[in-house]
Amino acid sequence: MSKVWQIVTIILVVIILIALGVGLGFSGVKNGEYDYVKIEINPKIEMLTDRHHNIVSIFPLNKEAKELIINEEFVGLKVEEGVKKFVDLCTLSNYIDVESDDNAIKLTVACGLTQSLEVKVYTEINKYLHQNEIKAVIVEQANDLEELKQAKKYGVCLCKFALMESVCNLYPDITMDEAKKLTEKEMLNKINTAFSSLQPEVNSYTEEELTNKVKLTNFNRAKINNHKQKINNKTQSKFADDYTAYVKENLKKFETNFNLEYKKWKENRINNSVA
Repeated sequence: MSKVWQIVTIILVVIILIALGVGLGFSGVKNGEYDYVKIEINPKIEMLTDRHHNIVSIFPLNKEAKELIINEEFVGLKVEEGVKKFVDLCTLSNYIDVESDDNAIKLTVACGLTQSLEVKVYTEINKYLHQNEIKAVIVEQANDLEELKQAKKYGVCLCKFALMESVCNLYPDITMDEAKKLTEKEMLNKINTAFSSLQPEVNSYTEEELTNKVKLTNFNRAKINNHKQKINNKTQSKFADDYTAYVKENLKKFETNFNLEYKKWKENRINNSVA
């Protein structure tokens, strides 16, 4: 029954996304070469894909993400492969804790009205969590009530709001009101131009950054291997049922205001590590 529930959930996600897009006047990313993906865990990254869903560029939004992608190849991978790789790196570095039930992943995708790319990325993350028996909620941008409120403030759909935020982050001189006047295609082209110009900076790293990455992944490797060794057909079946109940209990608080809950989560992790 749990597999059936997962399929039904994904179908409902598509219906909701289309309804939201139509309701807010979003007609999809038209005539553009690129689609946009943002994943927020603690490390946060943005990706652009081509129309065949191959990754053409990747950009770290914080220092944690910059460290994680050191010496890692993402460009040229299918988006499912790249997303799985990034989530796995976050797990290896304990940003996703296999022994905890307070993990959260936020997913933002701008790819047009059908949202086929979002379904593909969501499904890949969901599959990874189940295969590795990790309790983590996946918060889609369409269900982040606080972000929906902000998008309505500007009179745009969530997909356009995400692109506006990205453009303003990459081009500090551009205001949100100015970004609003751009089409989705124009914003994606500006994002791609910025990513290209920033690639030398993204690809460079210090010895300290490399050391931090190696320390993180090596420190948690034994714990993760021990966790994986306990996984078998029996535990997989039980996890599927437990995960359904877990999501039902925990998803709503992250959907109400993801950034606020993330801040609480980060403070809790820091306090526990200090203790």
